[in-house]
Amino acid sequence: MAGESLAEARGFVAARTSPTLREHSLAQTVRRQADGLVAETGLDVRTSVEGTERPLPTAAGVVLLRAAQEAIANVRKHAANARTVDVVITFDPEHVRLLVRDDGEGFAHDGTESGYGLAGMRARDAEIDGTLRVDSRPGEGTAVEVRVPGRARIEEPADA
Repeated sequence: MAGESLAEARGFVAARTSPTLREHSLAQTVRRQADGLVAETGLDVRTSVEGTERPLPTAAGVVLLRAAQEAIANVRKHAANARTVDVVITFDPEHVRLLVRDDGEGFAHDGTESGYGLAGMRARDAEIDGTLRVDSRPGEGTAVEVRVPGRARIEEPADA
């Protein structure tokens, strides 16, 4: 894992994108993240893709991958007593949506972020006109939904 993470970090520096996304689709990459959660925790993690997967602008793919990684890390750290996690990627004609939902303890969410994880997700989403929605209540689990433009409306850097 450490070697793979180091290679990925080097790839980001070199190409401003995830080496994993250069070699695999978003769905394959997110499934690997979900499989890691299963291996570490034993949770029942269900991963699905709705709609027809298509290539995405680099920025959209990176934002969705980072959101999946952060949301899965949050399940690992904070979803005490969770039994199931759903990870859903939905492709519609104009957008791509990532939903990570757990049935853990949840938390009182007032729309503000006290840590770096959700705030970082929100900042990355905003850079490409995406949206982040967090729905959580004590005793009812947490759902994190990221929605990004899935077409060329996102301007790619000239050297991407």
